[in-house]
Amino acid sequence: MNIEIISKPSYSFAKVLLNGGESIKAESGSMMSMSSGITIQTHKAQQGGFFKSLKVAFLGGESFWMNTFTASSGNGEVLLAPTLPGDVERIELSGTVYVQSSSFLASSPNIEMDTKFQGLKGFISGESLFFLDFQETVFF
Repeated sequence: MNIEIISKPSYSFAKVLLNGGESIKAESGSMMSMSSGITIQTHKAQQGGFFKSLKVAFLGGESFWMNTFTASSGNGEVLLAPTLPGDVERIELSGTVYVQSSSFLASSPNIEMDTKFQGLKGFISGESLFFLDFQETVFF
């Protein structure tokens, strides 16, 4: 998998080049375009079950549904963009990272996403009360 962030620092999008058999999981509604060799599978946001997906969707501000794009016949390309204008960053994780709700764009397919309560500081700051918790390669 090769990822190139295009049009930085604003209105950025990710150009994802997939080799045969490789996949990327992305937020529903984030695909700008894809090549003909790419297949799409739509599934719940979390593999852990209905209630875990509902928790991430309701508390984390993410979609209940995710799309997995796979290069099924040779190499393929997918362009992914966030729903709101802004910058896209690639983060290689070596541990856990907490990000603001509604900021997830895409990740490797085996990512586990969860929500964490940020406490009173989130309430007072006017931001959301929950962070998203990731432990793999993600794009925001």
